[in-house]
Parts: sequence; C-alpha cells; structure tokens
Amino acid sequence: MKTRFLAVLTALSLVLQGCGAITHPRASHELASRWPDCVRIVVLPGTVKFEWRNFLADDYLEDEARGVAMARYLSDGLRRTLREDGGREPLLDSDAIGLLGGDPVRARALADALLASARKDMVKDAGYDTKTLEGVVDQGVLPRELRAPYDAIVVVGGRLKQETTHEFYRRWEITLGRNILAIPLLIPVIIPFTLPIGLSILLSGFRGVTFPTTPNTSYVQLAVFDAKTGKLLFANDWYDGDAIEDPIDAAKVAKELLEDMLRIQEPPDEPSRGSEPAPRIP
Repeated sequence: MKTRFLAVLTALSLVLQGCGAITHPRASHELASRWPDCVRIVVLPGTVKFEWRNFLADDYLEDEARGVAMARYLSDGLRRTLREDGGREPLLDSDAIGLLGGDPVRARALADALLASARKDMVKDAGYDTKTLEGVVDQGVLPRELRAPYDAIVVVGGRLKQETTHEFYRRWEITLGRNILAIPLLIPVIIPFTLPIGLSILLSGFRGVTFPTTPNTSYVQLAVFDAKTGKLLFANDWYDGDAIEDPIDAAKVAKELLEDMLRIQEPPDEPSRGSEPAPRIP
C-alpha cells in the first residue's frame, strides 16, 4: 500500500513540475575531421558531488561514497554507448591510471581539471546561443603520459542533489496538509461575490496553496579532448529535475550526452591484416 501511495505521489510530482532533461551540445569545427580517426579512447570519471537533502532542515549532507559510485555508473554508461552506438571499444581506464603512476586520485583530479578547462570555454556562451565551440587551444592540462597511447580522452563529472524516501513522505504530508487548510481559497471560484475576500487573503501573504517541485536536481558535464593536441572537441551538459538513482538511469544520461557527437560520422573500417587500407569515402 505504501509503495502504491509513493508511486501516485511521484507521478503527481512529475506532472506538476514537468519532465524531460535539457542538454546543450557544442562541437568544435575540428570534430568532424578528427573524430573518425579516434579509435583509442579512454573514459575518465571525475568528481560527482552527491548530496542528500533534508527538507525540514533545508540542509544538504554530502555522500562522497555515493558520488564515487555515480561517477562510475556514468563512465560505464559512456563506455557502453561508445561501444554500442559509436562502434568503438574504449580502453580500460585502469591502464590510464597506471600511466599516471597508479594513482586514482590523480586521475580523478585530472578529469576535474579537464572539465574545468571545458567550462572556461562554456562561459563564453553562457546563454547557449550557439552549438559551436571556439576551439580551446591546449592549455597544458593533459599530461604527456596520456598523449601517445590515446586518440581521445572523455571525462565526465557533475552535481547531484536528492531527497531521501523518508523526507519525500514528510514533504508531501506537509504540502497536502497546507493545501487542505487552503481549501477556503477555492470558494471564490464557486461563489463569485467572495472573490475580493479571496484576493485579499492571497495578497496578504497566505501561501497555503502550494505544490512545490521535488528538490532533486541532476547536472552532468561531459567533455571530449583530442589527446594529440589537447584541444576540446566536444562538450555537453545534461540537466534534469529528477534523480539519477542507479546504473540504468546513468546509462540513459550517458546516451543522451553522446548522441549528438556520434551523429557526426561513423568510425572508419579497420582493414584486415595484410590488406591495403580501404580508400576513405568523402
């Protein structure tokens, strides 16, 4: 019974707040010519800051372990999308970590630095008025150790805020209680001559009739760098007022983040050993 009630409230919440994620894909002019040759690709997860929200206290508690898990879910989803939709076989990130001295903390810090570098280009178009990147020159963020072994470096990170199931029930109990008390405000709809009284109550600051949206917010940022030149080839961010809860959700986000880039061009056919490479079709 409790599960059914939760499902009903969740559906009501989605109807009231709207649904559907927003993405802002942007590509450099070099992507179309460079991406088809990018075969050796590695995905490095950056920091995903995950916070639980306490509705009554209006407080946020950071859950570092869950943030690390979410970063792994997203990077796994990106690898799967590159494999299934992009025709690539991403290399193991453990090999890249090994090239960085076997330090996963350094690898995550590098991913964060690359994402920060991408944001410097994003701020030039904060209103998302164009889908073209200006082509950030190499800022020396990408270390030499990763330039030769790879063609492209994909990094992902973000910020997630989510309420607990317990706080979900408490929020809706309070919301429903307030709206029940606010029913008298509906009387002017039925009895027109009481409309001035209803307006007076509204203007005096009575805030009973409220259907607050869920405090869940999910923001994920993706950046793809040319390993040879260190230039930013593609950037995208994903925002939704819903929570990313498990690997299935993360896989859907990864697919939406990459789908615009993967439309650019199919990867080149790899020639069999001992045969001449097939001529490239323009």
